[in-house]
Amino acid sequence: MKIQHFLVFGFWFLVSAVSLSGFAQQRYDLNDFAGIRSEGPIPADLRKGLGELYGEDKQRVRDYNDGKLANRDRVLEASYHINRLMSNGRILYGDPITRMVERIADTLLKDYPELRRELRFYTVKSSSVNAFATGQGMIFVTTGLVAQVENESQLAYVVSHEIVHYYRKHNMEVLTRRIKTSDDEAEQMASFLKYHNRSREMENEADSLGLRLFYIGSAYDKRVTDGVFDVLQYATLPFDEVFQLALLPPAKSLFPEGGGGHLVARRLSRQPQHAPQYQETPRPHGRHTVALPGGQPVCGDHAGGVCAAARAGPL
Repeated sequence: MKIQHFLVFGFWFLVSAVSLSGFAQQRYDLNDFAGIRSEGPIPADLRKGLGELYGEDKQRVRDYNDGKLANRDRVLEASYHINRLMSNGRILYGDPITRMVERIADTLLKDYPELRRELRFYTVKSSSVNAFATGQGMIFVTTGLVAQVENESQLAYVVSHEIVHYYRKHNMEVLTRRIKTSDDEAEQMASFLKYHNRSREMENEADSLGLRLFYIGSAYDKRVTDGVFDVLQYATLPFDEVFQLALLPPAKSLFPEGGGGHLVARRLSRQPQHAPQYQETPRPHGRHTVALPGGQPVCGDHAGGVCAAARAGPL
């Protein structure tokens, strides 16, 4: 009887193993793997040369700046970088991610049809956790950002933020703004701080207006700010959770006697003279990483914030 049960169990084990193997091979055959690709006709934005793009940008700056073309070199530099981005082969269009972002924009801008017609959305194949808008009406979302957000609501919030940058013409203001240059170090610092604070004002405006004008009226989760800032702020940390070493049991209890365990225990108990810290670093959307002094946990400062998790590669 035991032999019969053993044979029946063995038979079903083999059948299950073969079925699972075939299923895995069918869905995850790495020998026949095709990455995400663009689909459909090439958009007009990708067919423009630098000269055409620069001409449009110059006229756009004149319209914004009472007919004056301020900072011609800066306008040319901006046109050059956009043209280089559009021709480097990393832009996706018509693919599933871009179509999803376009559907999100349709939802957010259901009451702003004219604004929706002005915007074009593209995906950038990059591990950077970022999104950005241009004065031409193009909004880019990186695959790194899509991989990091926890749900569609968080991605919709970021998209609404970028829509405001275009809607309020923040790019045009940056291009036409004159930065005072001086040989005096104090004046240079004052000019830099004024410029930096104005940029932060733009980011704050994009956060508040994006939420009020486009996001709140949609069907997306109204509690989105409880997690989206953590995703953006801590995306480049090379670990998923931050914890204090003091919470671990004593090192000696983790290893049996002998076998070199005492060496590991001694190594863990040794305190470095200069403990490494994470420095405050500017992040996309005007946010910053924070310092980790002495193993303190990193937590969001908003209501409902949790210790941050970072799951993707660096910018």
